[in-house]
Amino acid sequence: FPSARDILVDRMRRRRRYKVPALSSIILNVSILHSQSRLQASRALTDVCFTPDLGRIGMLDWKAFDRAVEAGYRHAMEKLAALPEPLRQRLQG
Repeated sequence: FPSARDILVDRMRRRRRYKVPALSSIILNVSILHSQSRLQASRALTDVCFTPDLGRIGMLDWKAFDRAVEAGYRHAMEKLAALPEPLRQRLQG
C-alpha cells in the first residue's frame, strides 16, 4: 500500500498511479453496511415489516412525497390484509 506522501504526490499528477478511495467514500460505505446490519437485526424482532417499493423516488425528491405516501399506504393495506386473523387482531388491539 502506498504511503500518505505517495498518495498526496500522486493526486497532484495528471495521471494517477494509485486508485485509492476517498475517505468520504469509505465512511459512506461503512455507514451503509452498519445500517443494513441494524435493519436485519430489527426485522428479526418484528412480526410485520413494511417495505414498500418506492420505485425511482429519491430520498430528496420532495415533489414525489404524495406518491411515496400513497405507495406506502397501499403496501401497508395489502400486507395487513394478508396477515392471519389472530395476528391482525393482536396488532389492532
